[in-house]
Amino acid sequence: MELKRRKRWFTTTLIIFFWVFLPVSAGPVNYINKVCIDSSPSINPDYFWIPLGCDAPDCCPGCPSSPIDWHLRLTGNAVESVILRFENLPTGAVSNLKIEGNASWLDGNSLRVGKGEATLRSFAVDPQAPVPIAIPQINLNVQEVVDTAIVEFQVVQLIGQVAVNESRIFYQFQQCSSPSNLEASNTEATEPDRIILKNNTGMDNAVILLAGRLSGGCISDRIFRGTGDIPIGNMLSNSAACQSQVAVFSDDNAMALVSDITQWTDATGNELPIALSSPLQIHVTVWLARPGSRSRAETDIVNANLRFNSNNAGIAFVADYQDVSGVSGGTPIGNDKDCLSLDDIQKSPYYAKDRLNVYYTNGPFTGVTCFENAAVLFIGTTSLDQTLTHEFGHSFSLGHVRAPDFGSNNLMWPNVSSRTDFSVGQAFRMNVNCNSTVNRIVQTRPTLMCQPIAMNPSACPSPVPCPSLGLNVVPK
Repeated sequence: MELKRRKRWFTTTLIIFFWVFLPVSAGPVNYINKVCIDSSPSINPDYFWIPLGCDAPDCCPGCPSSPIDWHLRLTGNAVESVILRFENLPTGAVSNLKIEGNASWLDGNSLRVGKGEATLRSFAVDPQAPVPIAIPQINLNVQEVVDTAIVEFQVVQLIGQVAVNESRIFYQFQQCSSPSNLEASNTEATEPDRIILKNNTGMDNAVILLAGRLSGGCISDRIFRGTGDIPIGNMLSNSAACQSQVAVFSDDNAMALVSDITQWTDATGNELPIALSSPLQIHVTVWLARPGSRSRAETDIVNANLRFNSNNAGIAFVADYQDVSGVSGGTPIGNDKDCLSLDDIQKSPYYAKDRLNVYYTNGPFTGVTCFENAAVLFIGTTSLDQTLTHEFGHSFSLGHVRAPDFGSNNLMWPNVSSRTDFSVGQAFRMNVNCNSTVNRIVQTRPTLMCQPIAMNPSACPSPVPCPSLGLNVVPK
């Protein structure tokens, strides 16, 4: 999202599929994303760092007092080196570490790891100090970044001969759609067709999904990036066999969706203007049945707005807070995930129509969204930082995700604390699915029904082809 890269319509673009296996203590995790780059010299895996030691209690013999060795391995024809930037290293730690193999310190916090293997011996673990972490930067050999090129970086942490933690990053490069190779017959065209974005707040490097007709047949979900004027090659006029559609995702703006596009003709040089608008505002009433829960609820709303905006979902939450923890005689809200009392809640003064209703209760659970009315959500005492964001995803028609298509960084992965990401396919569904509460509260466009169907699909049309649920592009 923060990276603003200038692109030309004839530039060959690459797409990276990468799997990151986080520490074994965090569970069976695959971190999966797709990244479009144009010969960038380095990659910084989003929200990924390597903690020293094991962060689960009693998961390894001798933790946390025994010294730990890091075994490093870097392979792949497209990589030059990895820079590990350490944070929270205690004073004097660098001088006490012994390096074996192809690695060297650049300064007191940054270690350069070359191709091959290396070992860092005798990390000291202080249970009273902040946990040291290493943040990787992958430096590429740009000349070797071609189709099928790979990069693999692995860190195995050992106490003696026992592996107590493992982190693995794997990149496989494949060519992504680019205007120059959309249609070989268009190479003689003097002027490509263009999408013109207007009102792009902050000039974000928007993600554009393109579907339509070329002389060779139909295309769908071709990915483009741009801030305003985006050349796309030569699209042809509509046909019954090919659906023409453009979806635009940009932070600080609502998702834009244009279908049955009449601007495309068989000639070149056509323009499709798309005026972006402010994010859809979803009003939320937060019912505080748990005493002292307002501060946590306010923080959860801030986190939800941050995650929805940074993932280009085009949705913003506006909350009001009602403290009902001291209501005489009690309320029908109860102290648990009380979807069984849904009828009583909806008939009570503690339910607001045409908005989301979030209830903070004293129940020992994380969060629940009611299937029969997804505008009713419960947050319990064991909720995590992103539980409310996760439950909003359920309310907006999303189900849980699992490997191999998703990893634990995805906000719809259940019951982990490291969630940061919605895919582009998920953002599309939250906005257009007929069973998303977005389309019950803010009805701005015709609705669809995308597979897979997660929440209550009543009164929905038949499922239609949509972008893949796991389709993703970063940086957003």
